[in-house]
Amino acid sequence: MDFKLDVASQGDIAIVRVYGDIDMYTAPELDACLEQIISDGITNLAVDLEGCSYFDSEGIKTLVRALKSAGEAARFSVCGAKGSVLRVFEVSGLSSLFRILPSVDHLR
Repeated sequence: MDFKLDVASQGDIAIVRVYGDIDMYTAPELDACLEQIISDGITNLAVDLEGCSYFDSEGIKTLVRALKSAGEAARFSVCGAKGSVLRVFEVSGLSSLFRILPSVDHLR
Protein backbone atom coordinates (compact mmCIF):
# COMPACT_ATOMS: atom_id res chain seq x y z
CA MET A 1 0.00 0.00 0.00
CA ASP A 2 1.26 3.45 -0.87
CA PHE A 3 1.63 6.00 1.91
CA LYS A 4 -1.08 8.64 2.06
CA LEU A 5 -2.40 11.20 4.54
CA ASP A 6 -5.91 12.65 4.56
CA VAL A 7 -6.89 15.54 6.80
CA ALA A 8 -10.50 16.04 7.83
CA SER A 9 -12.34 17.68 10.67
CA GLN A 10 -15.01 16.53 13.04
CA GLY A 11 -16.30 19.55 14.91
CA ASP A 12 -13.25 21.23 16.43
CA ILE A 13 -11.05 18.13 15.99
CA ALA A 14 -8.54 17.84 13.15
CA ILE A 15 -8.22 14.20 12.09
CA VAL A 16 -5.17 12.98 10.20
CA ARG A 17 -5.85 9.62 8.61
CA VAL A 18 -2.74 7.57 7.86
CA TYR A 19 -2.65 4.93 5.12
CA GLY A 20 0.43 2.72 4.73
CA ASP A 21 3.66 2.55 6.74
CA ILE A 22 5.11 5.15 9.10
CA ASP A 23 8.88 4.79 8.95
CA MET A 24 11.98 6.93 8.36
CA TYR A 25 10.83 7.68 4.82
CA THR A 26 7.24 8.69 5.56
CA ALA A 27 7.45 10.14 9.10
CA PRO A 28 8.69 13.54 7.82
CA GLU A 29 5.49 13.93 5.80
CA LEU A 30 3.36 13.14 8.85
CA ASP A 31 5.51 15.52 10.91
CA ALA A 32 4.98 18.37 8.43
CA CYS A 33 1.24 17.71 8.35
CA LEU A 34 0.89 17.73 12.14
CA GLU A 35 3.07 20.83 12.51
CA GLN A 36 0.94 22.69 9.94
CA ILE A 37 -2.23 21.82 11.85
CA ILE A 38 -0.67 22.93 15.14
CA SER A 39 0.70 26.16 13.62
CA ASP A 40 -2.85 26.89 12.41
CA GLY A 41 -3.82 27.00 16.10
CA ILE A 42 -5.62 23.67 16.27
CA THR A 43 -4.84 21.89 19.52
CA ASN A 44 -7.54 19.23 19.43
CA LEU A 45 -6.28 16.60 17.04
CA ALA A 46 -6.45 12.92 16.32
CA VAL A 47 -4.25 10.61 14.28
CA ASP A 48 -6.27 7.78 12.80
CA LEU A 49 -4.01 4.75 12.35
CA GLU A 50 -6.68 2.32 11.20
CA GLY A 51 -5.09 2.24 7.72
CA CYS A 52 -1.53 2.13 9.07
CA SER A 53 0.17 -1.20 8.55
CA TYR A 54 3.57 -0.48 10.14
CA PHE A 55 4.69 2.03 12.78
CA ASP A 56 8.26 2.34 14.03
CA SER A 57 10.39 4.60 16.24
CA GLU A 58 10.24 7.41 13.67
CA GLY A 59 6.49 7.44 14.11
CA ILE A 60 6.90 7.58 17.88
CA LYS A 61 9.29 10.54 17.59
CA THR A 62 6.92 12.31 15.22
CA LEU A 63 3.90 11.99 17.51
CA VAL A 64 5.83 12.96 20.65
CA ARG A 65 7.29 16.00 18.87
CA ALA A 66 3.80 17.06 17.76
CA LEU A 67 2.42 16.58 21.26
CA LYS A 68 5.15 18.80 22.73
CA SER A 69 4.66 21.38 20.00
CA ALA A 70 0.91 21.51 20.62
CA GLY A 71 1.45 22.32 24.30
CA GLU A 72 -0.14 21.29 27.54
CA ALA A 73 -3.62 22.46 26.57
CA ALA A 74 -3.68 20.12 23.57
CA ARG A 75 -5.95 17.15 23.32
CA PHE A 76 -4.18 14.52 21.23
CA SER A 77 -5.80 11.19 20.40
CA VAL A 78 -4.57 8.14 18.53
CA CYS A 79 -7.39 6.15 16.98
CA GLY A 80 -7.75 2.83 15.23
CA ALA A 81 -4.35 1.33 16.04
CA LYS A 82 -4.47 -2.45 15.84
CA GLY A 83 -2.13 -5.41 16.07
CA SER A 84 1.57 -4.57 15.90
CA VAL A 85 0.85 -0.83 15.57
CA LEU A 86 -1.11 -0.82 18.84
CA ARG A 87 1.62 -2.93 20.44
CA VAL A 88 4.18 -0.17 19.74
CA PHE A 89 2.08 2.21 21.87
CA GLU A 90 1.67 -0.32 24.67
CA VAL A 91 5.33 -1.39 24.83
CA SER A 92 6.75 2.13 24.49
CA GLY A 93 4.55 3.61 27.21
CA LEU A 94 2.97 6.05 24.77
CA SER A 95 -0.46 4.89 25.82
CA SER A 96 0.02 7.05 28.92
CA LEU A 97 0.80 10.17 26.82
CA PHE A 98 -1.94 9.84 24.22
CA ARG A 99 -5.60 9.09 24.45
CA ILE A 100 -5.80 5.71 22.68
CA LEU A 101 -9.21 5.05 21.17
CA PRO A 102 -10.52 2.08 19.15
CA SER A 103 -11.71 4.35 16.30
CA VAL A 104 -12.50 7.95 15.41
CA ASP A 105 -16.11 7.18 16.30
CA HIS A 106 -15.01 7.30 19.97
CA LEU A 107 -13.61 10.85 19.84
CA ARG A 108 -16.56 12.42 21.66
